[in-house]
This record gives sequence, structure tokens and C-alpha cells, in this order.
Amino acid sequence: MLKALFIFAAAGALLAKAACRPVTGDRIHGADLARADARFSALPSTLIIGFAPTPGTKRTFAAAELRRIARSNGIPAGDFDDICFELRMKPLDRDEVIAAMKGSLPPGVTLRILELSRGETPVGSIVFSREGLEPAAPSGLKDVPGIQLWRGAVKYGDTLQFAIWARVELSIDSQVAVANKDLPPGVPIGPASLDLQTVRLAVSGAKALSSVEDIVGKVPRRSIRAGSPITPADLIEPSLVHKGDVVTVEVDSGRARLRFEALAEAEAHAGDLIELRNPSAGRNFKARIDAEGKALIVIPERFNP
Repeated sequence: MLKALFIFAAAGALLAKAACRPVTGDRIHGADLARADARFSALPSTLIIGFAPTPGTKRTFAAAELRRIARSNGIPAGDFDDICFELRMKPLDRDEVIAAMKGSLPPGVTLRILELSRGETPVGSIVFSREGLEPAAPSGLKDVPGIQLWRGAVKYGDTLQFAIWARVELSIDSQVAVANKDLPPGVPIGPASLDLQTVRLAVSGAKALSSVEDIVGKVPRRSIRAGSPITPADLIEPSLVHKGDVVTVEVDSGRARLRFEALAEAEAHAGDLIELRNPSAGRNFKARIDAEGKALIVIPERFNP
């Protein structure tokens, strides 16, 4: 029995010697050596001994290296055992992650973490900035936000970061304009086609319009299904000119002004370059449509030396 106790005690001593000492920064200092071996208490606590190991690895100071450090700092020679250091690691704390995420989100956002980085991370401060939040993948279901990948980091030491990630659902209840029937492309939207509703939307992505006045009179770029919130990307300004319309053409060439009528060969919005046909000359030409539906041609005045 005594022999067994002795073996266990000896094994415990060897394990104690072999166990790595934890560090939390990006450098190993004199204070870290002193905690491992009291003879190094004579070292300045902030003296940099070397770089800390990377997460998940170890840094060992062999006995010969410790004797060199002792000798160069006036510490009496002696027998030294190897000293091992490793970064203090721990699993991610879900509550700390949630607190970090909420610190980057506007009030009223509902947050649900679906998946979180596995494994241990260095002890430090958790950061999830909005820049690390990728766009949501469409869920395909009404009032169900898409899943987003959010890349974050654990900051440790003075400047180091350890990458972490999470898959999340972020949503917020907003009052927005919603189509109350299917809206075909190219047809101006009237106020009777819209309702204001409170819906659950993803935090990232296109922002739905909350004012009916911002929508009425514009036309859908593509079909909008009933019940869909309407975003600026869904809309375009109505056409000012349609194919076959008679368009007043104004030509500006220095002091000269010319005005005549032509036929539109295509539909156009303000600012579009459109093809027109001069019926009297039987020729096609191009001009730009202005905000009033007129076509403008500006010819630069020649430079006369």
C-alpha cells in the first residue's frame, strides 16, 4: 500500500512539473517565469522573455535556456527544470457571445444563434462587428428571416485575434409598405394597391420602404407578389416616352437653337439615350430624354482660334 502511494505521489510530482503554465498575452514576461520558479522573482516583472505560443500550441524553455537567462540577469546558478507555457484557453461562452453581438445590433433586433464555433479559444474579449455579418440566405418562407454567417474574433494580447464564427437568424419587426395584390411590371402603382403592415424582416439586405408616398406612381421593375414588402430595388420611374410617341427635339449648338418633332422608336425614361426617327428626313438619330419628356441634342461649339 505504501509503495502504491509513493508511486502515485511521484507520478503527481512529474505531472506537476510537466504541466504547462498559462499565459494570456502575446509575450512571456519575467513575472510568468517567477510564477513557475521563484528563483526568477529577481527578474523585472515586465521583462520580455519571449513570444507566447500560438493558440493550441506550447512554448517550452529548456533547462539550458533557463540557466542562460538566470546567468545574464545575475541569478545564482542552479538546477532548473524545463518550463512550459501555453495560452489560457476556454470554450466560447454563449452568453458572452450574445452580449457581444447585441452590442453591434440596433435596438429591437431578435437574435437566435443556430450554430457556434466549436473548440476552445484564447481568453480575451469577444467581438462581432456588423462588417463581419454576411447577407442572409433566403428562407423562402414569409416572416422567416434567412440564416446568416457572422464572422467574429476573440481579441487577446495587445494586437492578436482568434477567428470565430456563428450562424444566426436576425430579424426585426418593421412597419413597411406591402403589395396587397400581385403587381405586374411596367404598370404604375396606385395607393389602393398598397397596405402598411408590421412584418418581420431580416436585418441585412435591401430595406423595405415604409412610406406609401415613396412608391405611388412608380412602376415595378419585375412582378411583385401580393404580401411582399417593397424595396427601392423593386421600382423604377415610369416611362416618359413610349414607342410611337411624338417627341419634341431641341438641338443646342452654341448660339443656334433648333426645334422639330420626331417619333420615338422605343420606350424611355428620363436620362435615357433613345433612338428617334425624323419623319420629314426619313432618318433615325439618337437623343437623350430630359425630365420633361423632350429629347435634347447638344452639339459643342467649335473652337475658333
